[in-house]
Order: sequence, then C-alpha cells, then structure tokens
Amino acid sequence: MDVVSQRRDEHDRPVSGKGVFGPTRAEEENRMESDLEVSGAIVDSWVEPCGEDDSSRVVLQVAPKGRPRELVFVEAEASLVPDNGWLLDLSENSCHGSPVRAFGRRMLNGFIAATHLQLVR
Repeated sequence: MDVVSQRRDEHDRPVSGKGVFGPTRAEEENRMESDLEVSGAIVDSWVEPCGEDDSSRVVLQVAPKGRPRELVFVEAEASLVPDNGWLLDLSENSCHGSPVRAFGRRMLNGFIAATHLQLVR
C-alpha cells in the first residue's frame, strides 16, 4: 500500500489495468502526473540553493500518518514555505515533529515535487 494518496478531480478518469508487461507508458505518465497528497510529521529537513539565482529549494523527510516507518521525501521551492521564520527553522532542523501536508507530483526518483505546502507549528 502506498503511503501517498492520489487526488483526482471529477473529470479525471481512473487509470486502466496493467498491460501484459505491466503498465503502458501512457498509464505510467498519467500516474506520474497525477496530483498526490502526503500528510505526516517532519523527520528531517534542509534547504538547498539552486543555481546562480536567489532561488532555493526545501527538502522534507516526512513520516506519513499511520505509517511512520515509511519515509517520504518532499521537495518544494522555498517560495512555497509560508514565511522566512519557517524557512529558517527548516534549515536549522528546529521543526522536527511538526505536522506537514504536501500536495504535488511524484518525480522519477520517487520524491514528491510539491506544488503546495501546509505547515503547522
């Protein structure tokens, strides 16, 4: 059972069954592009600079609710973090155990590329 729940809009059609050799490429791409949600507690976090511009990204290691031993990595642009106080706390690891809810898409490496973050103190 996957610890990340898949979110679908009303107009989305469910992915069809597996082909003879597993999912087809189109089915795999559909799964990779689907909106996902992970809710849990922050276990570890860090902030990484991205290139020469001023942007950076946040990486969260999340223990999902109900399955705390199955850790999920969530990457997000720093601009998705609510404020600079949170960004500082995430970079200094002073928010471990804080609840988080992330929405995004699964990347090829298995991480979740967040499009929206909800952080709670």
